[in-house]
Amino acid sequence: MNEKSAIWVTWEYQTRNGSLSRLLKVPLYEIVSEKTGLRRYAESLLRTFRLIRSEKPQVVFCQNPSIVLSLFCVLFKNFLSYAVVVDEHNAGLFPLDGQKKLLNWIARYIVRKADAVIVTNDSLAEICSDWSGRPIVMEDPLPDFKEEYAITQKVKKNMVVCAGRPFELLFICTWAPDEPYMNVLQAAKSFSKDALRITITGNHRNKIDPLAVPDNVHLTGFLSKSDYVNHLAKADGVLVLTTRQDCLNCGAYEAVSLLKPGILSDTSALRGYFASGFVFTDNSAENLVECIKLLMEQARSLRAGVRDLKKACENNDIANYSKIREFLEKLV
Repeated sequence: MNEKSAIWVTWEYQTRNGSLSRLLKVPLYEIVSEKTGLRRYAESLLRTFRLIRSEKPQVVFCQNPSIVLSLFCVLFKNFLSYAVVVDEHNAGLFPLDGQKKLLNWIARYIVRKADAVIVTNDSLAEICSDWSGRPIVMEDPLPDFKEEYAITQKVKKNMVVCAGRPFELLFICTWAPDEPYMNVLQAAKSFSKDALRITITGNHRNKIDPLAVPDNVHLTGFLSKSDYVNHLAKADGVLVLTTRQDCLNCGAYEAVSLLKPGILSDTSALRGYFASGFVFTDNSAENLVECIKLLMEQARSLRAGVRDLKKACENNDIANYSKIREFLEKLV
């Protein structure tokens, strides 16, 4: 399969799309509408249809979510003569955390009708197989921020906790229900602003009372790509949390790419992949306090662990590339 025979389509800006499409040498088309509601869907669907008609690809990659985009791609694959590979995120497999029967049915239909689905771990692959899907396990490739975002802030490679400045912890957050952000705010109260500063990314509107934010916590609101990477580059460590058991957070891969140690939720999926350079928490406020202290005390050794992990991830990217390209050759 050559790069002209496939396209990657997404309706949002998301790091994994850029990393995977670049690894597979498939051109990425980010169709992002400024409209809202039904007008957004109408414009995005029309642009997607025109793109596929124009490019005439043999394989269309798409991301779920969006469940609407993925459904469109599997419904029109025979009419427009292409194979579909859906990159399935947890929120795509279990829309609205599985609370709506119709959305659950559509999610399973997409998995069943796609020619293949990409998932991040064996547990999700087993679920897709149970739904009569054809899963390919492929973790996130490490993002290349220098090429993609043109970093203007030099990454601190030899960070240490110095007297006179607080430890800079970046909480990579989307304010989703699976992220225990209230526990993070509670944990922050156990530290002075001279010892610890926590910067929380993401759009927090209508998610929290500003009066509940401790004085050592900074909320960035929505960030541009370059601003986000600059915050990550300047951080001493990261915090990436989820209550989902089979989720491999994009923020963790981003941290590894810039050699940042951090704290992750204690799940088998995360422990299995991010085997060095990270501390694992049960997400409670009390345990978060202990993990933050440990991260601050062992930052140097944990950073060395992240460096080793990055090398392992890069080798894994090479293996994944060979695996998925061999699979895709059979589709075209």
